[in-house]
Amino acid sequence: MTARFSPWYLLLGRLEIKDLTLKNPHFTIDFEKSTSQEKSPQFPPIRIEQGSARLIYKTHVVDVFNIRGMLSNTQAKLDADVLGGTLTISAANLLQTWRGDAIASGIDLSRLDTGYEGISNLNVVFKKNEQGYEFSADVAGRNLKLPQSTSLGKARLILNAHGNKETLDIDKAAFKSSLIDATVQQSLPDLRIRAMRTST
Repeated sequence: MTARFSPWYLLLGRLEIKDLTLKNPHFTIDFEKSTSQEKSPQFPPIRIEQGSARLIYKTHVVDVFNIRGMLSNTQAKLDADVLGGTLTISAANLLQTWRGDAIASGIDLSRLDTGYEGISNLNVVFKKNEQGYEFSADVAGRNLKLPQSTSLGKARLILNAHGNKETLDIDKAAFKSSLIDATVQQSLPDLRIRAMRTST
């Protein structure tokens, strides 16, 4: 780890880190635990070189390699290798609202879980603040097969949605494959997924 300090604050008798560089760090992120936090802690800009991470959601675990880029309270630009493909995340925080996109290419679904097959590409544009979030996703794949299903071959899903900690509202959806061609081009006010609360 390399840290740079602000000389101006040192003259004032204060020790403040200007930025950090982490080389070969490893992170473990449990999404169920991280989403329960109300606010993200303040931290200086962090540059990451050749990092790795383990992402956990319930029983699913995904390992991410070769993480490089920059992360701060106001912006993020990260590239990584995941599930045999590549992932790029770019976002900025303006007026307490995060806006950005995530692009994944060449994701090997067989590395995700047992029963999945195929190669997938993903493009997500999102916006998030304290009130809630909204996103649009474009997911395409080839040679696809889901657990306990026949082969889908090529498929594409386009989804627009918004929500908060309690609900996820699907606004528009379109799905097309060799077996199914379904498109809804208007708002779906009755299609709502309510988050399940667990008692502690």
